[in-house]
This record gives sequence, C-alpha cells and structure tokens, in this order.
Amino acid sequence: MFKSTFFNTEEIELFCKATADENPIHTSNFMHSIGKQVVVPGMFLFSKIINMLFEQTTICFNAFKVLFGNIVEANEEVELGFEACPNNSSIQYLSAINEHDSFAIKNERSSAFVANNVSKPVLNEGVIRKIKFSGKQKEIFSRLIGCTKNALNDFLFAIAYASPVLLKSIHEPLTDIEREINNLIDKTANPGAASPFYQSLEILRSDQSITLPNEGEIDYNIQFEREKYNRTYVANVDCEFDSKTLFQSKYRLIAIPEKLMLRMVKDLKI
Repeated sequence: MFKSTFFNTEEIELFCKATADENPIHTSNFMHSIGKQVVVPGMFLFSKIINMLFEQTTICFNAFKVLFGNIVEANEEVELGFEACPNNSSIQYLSAINEHDSFAIKNERSSAFVANNVSKPVLNEGVIRKIKFSGKQKEIFSRLIGCTKNALNDFLFAIAYASPVLLKSIHEPLTDIEREINNLIDKTANPGAASPFYQSLEILRSDQSITLPNEGEIDYNIQFEREKYNRTYVANVDCEFDSKTLFQSKYRLIAIPEKLMLRMVKDLKI
C-alpha cells in the first residue's frame, strides 16, 4: 500500500515542536536564510508509514530497521508506504519514494518484521537522560501522523522523542565518547564541523500494550560506542517509562561535513 503526500513547512515545524527537535535543518528561519528547502524529519516519515502499516495488518510487528538514504523536503511529493517481501510475507518493506527510495541504501531496504526470543541488551556504561512530555505534545504528534491507537502513538512518539535526547547527550557530554562526538561537531572549535547524520536505526518494541499518561518523564539510557574515530558511531538506547521498557534501539551515526549535507538539499524555489 502506498499513498502520495507532501509535508508543508508548518507541519514540519509543529512536529519538531511536539518532539522537541531543535535541529535547524527542519526550520524555515534557518533553511530559507541560506536559500534551501526545509528538510522533513526522518521520524516524521517513519511514524506516518508505521501508522499506515498498523492500520492495514493484524501482524504484531515488533522489530524495525530504518535506513536513511536520502532527504525528503517540504512541499515535495513523496510516496509513503509498504509492501511484502516477495519471499516472506511476514516482512514488510518500508518506503519513502521521491526521486528514489529515501528509506533504502544501495540494495538494502527499510523493513518491519517479527522478532522472537530477543534478549534485552545490558547497557553497563549507559547514561540515563530524562525528558518530560505533555499531553499537548502527544496530541499534536497524533494529529500530524494520523494515529488513533494510543499504544502505537505513544511508542512512535517515544522513538521520535529520542532524537533530541541523543543530540542533548552530544551537546552536553558526560562520557569520553560523547565529548569526542561533541568536538567533531562543535563549530566554535572546528569551523569545518561535521553534522551527525543517522545512517540507520534498529528498533525492538518490547511491549505493544504500554501507553503514556498525559504528562510525565521518559527515561532514555544511552550508551555511545565508536566504530571509526571521527567518522562512525553507534548509540544504543533503552527507553523506559515507569520502569517499563517501551523499546530498545541502535542508531548508527555517520559524521558528514555540514556543507556536504546541505548540498544534498535542494535550493529554495522563489
């Protein structure tokens, strides 16, 4: 199932307000000032696709792999949707297609599937970061992605909310790896600073019945690992509310020079 849609700037900025995402590439003030289109958050695309999937299936997908191959911009037509793997109907490929599939890298595609007997990873050196949320934020998020299922909406909201928490960990570092990444993207110390760019995200949903109240605090236990110095890093995240695990995830981040990343974004049409 695929659906053609587009995301206007107001929707993008509302989504970022709801999820506390302060990345300037999602704001018109910054992007228009440099003559570029506003970029749609990857989690906005992902949330819309997963909501579409759960509206059309009775399969309890609990595992997801998301690949961020390219950028989708404001007011750009994009085909969001999913289709079964030809060899295994219990695997659904996820797509966000503009000029090509932005949720694919080379021959690998994003997917949703069922994972069984998966043990919870132990983050011995993780740092717990807490972030508050409100019912208003959840309501805006739900309206923007069109989700009417409370548990699914709250799961997707918690995933989207992890993005600003990861950036906060980098901008307010407490561990050696966090300080290393911070130095890499610090424009004051490094004029040619890179930007952390998600290359992939793996998610394991632990309990499909958990819902969040109208306000509270989510705990994110985050542990960064270095794959290649000044190049690639992994962030392992264990998300909990009220001592219940909503999901575990693994983000693979690749450092891309900011000028190169902005070059990927189309110029603003006047």
